[in-house]
Order: sequence, then C-alpha cells, then structure tokens
Amino acid sequence: MKVIVEEAHKAVRKVAVHAQGEIGIRDAVMAGVDSIEHGIFLTDEIIDLMIERGTFLVPTLSALHFIKQAGIEGGVLKDVFDKTERVLESHCNSFVKAYKRGGKIACGTDAGTPCNIHGKTSYELKLMIENGMTPMDAIKTTTSEVAILLVIEKEYGSIEVGKKADILVLNENPIVNIETLFNVESVYKLGKLVK
Repeated sequence: MKVIVEEAHKAVRKVAVHAQGEIGIRDAVMAGVDSIEHGIFLTDEIIDLMIERGTFLVPTLSALHFIKQAGIEGGVLKDVFDKTERVLESHCNSFVKAYKRGGKIACGTDAGTPCNIHGKTSYELKLMIENGMTPMDAIKTTTSEVAILLVIEKEYGSIEVGKKADILVLNENPIVNIETLFNVESVYKLGKLVK
C-alpha cells in the first residue's frame, strides 16, 4: 500500500481507500493515503493518526442510510441489510468522534452502491447535520474541504475573485434549512447558467 501511495503521489494523484475495519483503516493511514472512505470503526488512536497525517475522512453516511431505508422489501439482500443494521451505530459514532476531535472531513456518498443513486449528495449533508455537524461545516465538506482534498482549492471550493464560478442558487439559506438543497433553483458552471 505504501508503494502505491508513493507512486500515486509521484504522479500527482490522490489515493482514496475504501476502509471500514480498524486494522485496514490504520494500515491505510500509516501507508499515507489521502482519504478513508467510510471509516466505520474509527478509534481515538486512528483519529489521532489521521489528524497528524492530514488524512481526510469521507464518511458516506448516506450509503447505509439508503440501504436501511429500502430494506429487504425494497430489494436489499438480507446479508447486506443485516450488516447495515450491525454497523450503522458505529459508523455514526465514528463520524461524530472524528468531527468533534477536529478531523478533516470531505463529502462523498458512495453513489452506485445498493439503493444509493447519484445525485443525492444533499442527503449526505443532512445526515451529517443530524449527527451533530453544524450546517456551515457540512456545507464546507462539499465545497472548500473537498477542494482541498482534491488539490483544486486555488480554483474551486469558495466564491472568490479569480476562482471558477460554479455556483448553486437556492430558495432559502441552507444554514437555516439544509433541505433547500433538495430543490436547487439554478446552477451556474464557470459563470454560465446551465440549469
């Protein structure tokens, strides 16, 4: 894993690791990966290592949320549903612990997994808020923080002179009502209206 990270970084590429269990997460962080996707079983020691090394957590809370919501009657395989039931509390607790300790968190949804279609990023933000993140911090996970993770923060991630004007227009203040993201009024890409 360390060699993969070294070679990726030489090529100016990032390494994201799908890691749920304690040993896999620790090994990935020690190898120097840039982000841990899921991080279901985080310990205080692992969170300290992630903070020390600048490793982002991409919690993907919505992946388990949509599996549980659909249920077996919605077509989820029994073993997938049972695993979701077993790990959901630990997943949420790990996210909360990492957030409260000041860990770097970027938004991601694990879209494409069972019952988890693309275009549902707003639900990830809602779940982060429901688990104790402030609305502004949740918004930052999908703007400035993800731009830092992807090393595109000089051009994206915030509205500033000289940056790319990729902007959403909403009907309400998302800090007051995050669900306004479920019904975006308009979208601008590079300053031009696209939707």
